[in-house]
Amino acid sequence: MVKRSVEPMVCCKEKIVAAYKLETEKIFNKNEEKKKADRKNLNKKEVDTLDNIKNKKKGDDEVKEKTKTIRFEGVFDGVEEIEKLIHKGWITKIKFYPDLNYVISSSLDGMIHIHDIEKLKYRDNKTFNIHQKGVNSFIYSSMHRFIASCGEERHILMWDPFTLGVLAYLYGHNTSVQDLALNEERNHLISLGTDKVVKIWHTISYGCTQTIFDKVPYRPEDRLTSLLFDSYTNNILLGSRKINLWFFKTQEEIKTSHEFPVAFALNNGQFETVVSADDGGFIAVWDIEDGHLMSKFGNTHGAPGSKTKITAGCFDSK
Repeated sequence: MVKRSVEPMVCCKEKIVAAYKLETEKIFNKNEEKKKADRKNLNKKEVDTLDNIKNKKKGDDEVKEKTKTIRFEGVFDGVEEIEKLIHKGWITKIKFYPDLNYVISSSLDGMIHIHDIEKLKYRDNKTFNIHQKGVNSFIYSSMHRFIASCGEERHILMWDPFTLGVLAYLYGHNTSVQDLALNEERNHLISLGTDKVVKIWHTISYGCTQTIFDKVPYRPEDRLTSLLFDSYTNNILLGSRKINLWFFKTQEEIKTSHEFPVAFALNNGQFETVVSADDGGFIAVWDIEDGHLMSKFGNTHGAPGSKTKITAGCFDSK
């Protein structure tokens, strides 16, 4: 019986094992390289996420600032634009008041911030945070030195911009308040509700003096979006899909008597008239039947334009 040699089989088997080990090492190395790359990407994402979280947690004191220069040919040269993250919600209004030298902004986060105009930084202890819900609008009275603000709540807040103390709560609206306007000559604060109800408040007594209902339907949304008082024409302007103009008569337009305190009034039965005089030196003659002003003249005493006061008067019996 002849024995066969097993050396070729052993050699072939060793080559197969060696090739298998080499291929396995290549696959392992590729997997290791892929794992390392994935770890680098994951670490980079984690670092970016941590940086974003840190930026969000900086709050109101830490702001994100970006400056660039914009050139307007022939108008400005080197205008600097400053962008700052100042609110956590949508900004509803921002305005500069020269009397205060402040920029005031409101937002749906319920905050009203007062900023320095020079660097657009928060003023120390100048954040009004009494509103429990979002703020829709605010207005400042330069005559009476107060700020009125409104929002998703059904009341209006009047507060001091210097101490941030609340002066009054104005209750009366049945829905949230959309916008505010001022008639400082009449000491009136005008407010617009989301239900198209306009209220006029007295800024000294804090009482509601008049309520106006807008019953006109609007399409496609039945609501009013903005409010403005025109001091020149003494009218209220309301915004919807068009501008609505509400006319109001002033006290001067409906005035039928004297501009100064009346000193006396005398009845003349013979001519059926009433003669009156005031402290400004004016004398008026009225029709006794219908109250119509027949004539009026001034400068009855003293130099022209002096408005010398009249204290008494009588008719000559002759």
